Amino acid sequence: MKSNRLCLQFIHSLSFVFICLALVSCGDNNKPASPETSKPTSFDQTTDFEVTSLCDGSAYAKSSESGLWYLRGNKAVKVTVLSDASQKLPDFEEITPILDGGAYATCLSESGLWYLHGEHAEKIKEVSSLETQTNAKISDNAFFSLYIAEHKKRKAAEDIVNNPPEPPDSSDNN
Repeated sequence: MKSNRLCLQFIHSLSFVFICLALVSCGDNNKPASPETSKPTSFDQTTDFEVTSLCDGSAYAKSSESGLWYLRGNKAVKVTVLSDASQKLPDFEEITPILDGGAYATCLSESGLWYLHGEHAEKIKEVSSLETQTNAKISDNAFFSLYIAEHKKRKAAEDIVNNPPEPPDSSDNN
């Protein structure tokens, strides 16, 4: 009789433990946010920037952590898509400054080219003809900014040629 009672008490205890475990696992609402829904890092908390200077003294700073920022003096503003506020700005591969103070940007994830001007970005569309533009005043320092940007690209390409990446070790496969 005593063994039956002990067995019954053990079964009740075991059932209680399983019920508690089930309640604890079902009630876990503290799930970490997924990468798509997590909020991007703020400008102040970002550590890796690639800066592209522009002809008018401003610059674009891109980061894998926080996206693309437009810099003027000591202020930074997040770049947004001009035509459609719901459209997400892609991760740009390369930013090339142009004489009007803007820049062109390319990305691998989407086909096409983007035009950056100030804090706005527009995807370039094909048209049948271009309007004639009035003569815009070009800064005296514009050519130097373009030279610096092109020099940076050339230096990076030379570094890749002079220091090629190590081939994978084939002895691991034997």
